[in-house]
Amino acid sequence: MRNLFTNNRSKLLTALTSEASVKIMEMSNEIIRCFTKGDKAALEELFCLQTRNSPDFQKDFDALFDFFKCDLYSNSKINNTAGGGELRESGRRIKWYITPEIPYISVLIKSENNSNQAMEGRYYSIKYSWCITNENDITLEGLYYIEIELLNVDKIKLGDYNLLY
Repeated sequence: MRNLFTNNRSKLLTALTSEASVKIMEMSNEIIRCFTKGDKAALEELFCLQTRNSPDFQKDFDALFDFFKCDLYSNSKINNTAGGGELRESGRRIKWYITPEIPYISVLIKSENNSNQAMEGRYYSIKYSWCITNENDITLEGLYYIEIELLNVDKIKLGDYNLLY
């Protein structure tokens, strides 16, 4: 009996990990696309209503794009696993959130110090918190926190990491 339970639990955990990995890859690639293509409207739509309706959202949101400079996207590394949690009632998932990381985004920007239009590399990392589903409060569904770091130089954040707690 124990072996049957262990096998079923193993299958369930594998399925959950696979589902989360797919979602993380899709969201991370969309975040990278928004920043490297300068697609502010698409990125704004990814945020939950509560974060978008916060008093300083637009100012802080614009600051993200001022901080993340990109003239040419090079490559990135995405972690397809993340911390997070879920709440289930009667076997149904009613709340699910994850906190993924994109540890490496390589871009090129036009050098400000060179008149020959030389390019210089920049390396960013992005951490974000995403409420995938929340049946008790759908205004929390979406990104609710994002932190961008210009590696080893500076960082900027938007939202409240503790919003769901």
